[in-house]
This record gives sequence, structure tokens and C-alpha cells, in this order.
Amino acid sequence: METAYKRKTQYSDIIKDIEGVVLPCSWEEERISIYTFNQDEFLIDNDEMGRELLALTYEKIKASGEVKILINGITINQKKIIKLIEYTIIS
Repeated sequence: METAYKRKTQYSDIIKDIEGVVLPCSWEEERISIYTFNQDEFLIDNDEMGRELLALTYEKIKASGEVKILINGITINQKKIIKLIEYTIIS
């Protein structure tokens, strides 16, 4: 008997406000994350607004966006992905 493992995405209707530091997570794919001050990681959705944050690497920001959770069925590893609605640089 074979068991299929599929990647599932669960969408949240909740708009989340987060504060943290923009850090690279994959230079090859030009992907970045926001690491919050309580050590949560939010992978930035790679849309136009998300790509704007590439220029803000290592900056502190406050961001709002729709959060979805990517679940890898093999390792039961969850990644939070945020689709930004707005962001502000914190000085």
C-alpha cells in the first residue's frame, strides 16, 4: 500500500500584524523572511510588495498581511507565509 504525501496550504482569514527584522532565507530564490522579536519566522510571499523588502534586508519593520500556513505532510513541518498588505520601517 502506497501513502501519498501532498503539500497542503491552509489559508487564514485573519490579518496579522507583526514586527521584526527582514532577513534572507534563500538568496538563490531571492526569498526573505521576517523574524519577529519572539522568534517566529514568517516567509514573505514573493509578490511585488514582498520583493520590495529585498532592499530592506536587516531593517526592522512593522507589517500587516494575510497569513497562510504551509504544511509539509512528510515531516509535519509548518511554515508561516505572509502576503503583505502594508509595511512600515521602524527607526
